[in-house]
Amino acid sequence: LGPVGDVQLRVDPPQAVLSDRAAVIRQLSALSSREFVAADPDIGYLLPVFSRHRVFMGHFATTPHFQEKWILWESWLTSGDRRLFDLYPDLSIAVVPNGGLAQTTLEQGMGKSWHIVGQTPSFSIYQRAP
Repeated sequence: LGPVGDVQLRVDPPQAVLSDRAAVIRQLSALSSREFVAADPDIGYLLPVFSRHRVFMGHFATTPHFQEKWILWESWLTSGDRRLFDLYPDLSIAVVPNGGLAQTTLEQGMGKSWHIVGQTPSFSIYQRAP
């Protein structure tokens, strides 16, 4: 992935991607299919640059209806509210923090089959079965 995970000193101001998020991006970039990914904006804004995937939510300034999407995302992560998947049924990948409510709801299936396709110390990457 080149500069992902490294500080770029030529950029003003310097930018960095945390290594755990860079690992998620590397794992998602290795998938051969094009997916629709739900992840936090710190991962989502980089995916279109380093992969072929579409993202549910990326950079706040370039994501249409960012606030509404952020509320759906946070609501699912914190309370298990599944409206995110009702409103966006074509989501096929979910990148979630390990040990949280979102991980539990995915492992319980949410009515569809989800399985782990990647993991880092902080995140699990789930893919919906076709």
